[in-house]
Amino acid sequence: MQKYNAIVVLNKQEDKMLMCKRRKNPYKGLLNFVGGKREQNESGLDAAYRELEEETAITKEDIKLVYLMELSYPFDNCDLEIYVGKLNNEVAVDGDENELVWTELDQNFFDTTKYAGEGNIGHIMLHVKRHKKELTESEEKKVPIQMETSRLILREMNMSDYDALYAVLADSDIMQHYPYTFDEKRVRGWIDKNRERYRIFGFGLWAVCLKETGEMIGDCGLTMQNINGAIKPEIGYHIRADRQRNGYAKEAAIAVRDWAFEHTPFSEIYSYMNAANVPSAKTAAAYGGHEVEQFEDEKDGSIKVFRMTREEWKMKAGRG
Repeated sequence: MQKYNAIVVLNKQEDKMLMCKRRKNPYKGLLNFVGGKREQNESGLDAAYRELEEETAITKEDIKLVYLMELSYPFDNCDLEIYVGKLNNEVAVDGDENELVWTELDQNFFDTTKYAGEGNIGHIMLHVKRHKKELTESEEKKVPIQMETSRLILREMNMSDYDALYAVLADSDIMQHYPYTFDEKRVRGWIDKNRERYRIFGFGLWAVCLKETGEMIGDCGLTMQNINGAIKPEIGYHIRADRQRNGYAKEAAIAVRDWAFEHTPFSEIYSYMNAANVPSAKTAAAYGGHEVEQFEDEKDGSIKVFRMTREEWKMKAGRG
């Protein structure tokens, strides 16, 4: 599936959007978003920044792009990723391929005599207007959570992590204890769900990346889970098969454990897993959890529950 991107560039005042007037077909003479083709082995966000600079001379220093949504065209064998950003300052734009035009945001973007995309631009702009505050102002004020260990960086995941995360979640051996297999839709839904968790709770599953290279090798974080009928904060972790047995899950889980007790009011944290999932149980024990319950679930079979209390954490770490 070939990936493309379209980039919604707002001016600093957020009352205009940068568009290009196409000089070639398709949509010759119509206004369209700037954007282009994602290259092989290139992340979605990197591709968006590259295309934006090539087409407009706007650089990473001028704007922060945020993933908004994706449109899929299975019969054309392509996906279109949509990114949104607001300029930090006034920037002199320069485009060689197409004429660049600043457009007021109060236009009818469904007008196919003026705008390309057969109505898609109108659909996308409805989402931009609906989430503009979240995509611009809140992103400026919010400091994304990032944790560092001796070998890892844990950060918020985004849709540019799709390929790396697919290698983890679509592995049937890693996810053998889940009630379903992960296809493309479920992996993208996983990312969306965790980004929603960041907004609502301030935490979720974070991308686990090697500090030395930045490569994403899995996820680990804190989520609210229904454990035997009660909603509890749970540390979960998934590491790519070729990076397992190196202590990365333990290292990430300890970082999340410390973050949870330092930044939330939770007096206890949990991990739960199928009783046959010995590696997961070992990781829970390694971060300081101890088995407190085992119960039978109609769908998932025998389940083990590990718990660590705030008092145990304080004693283990020598905190006051």
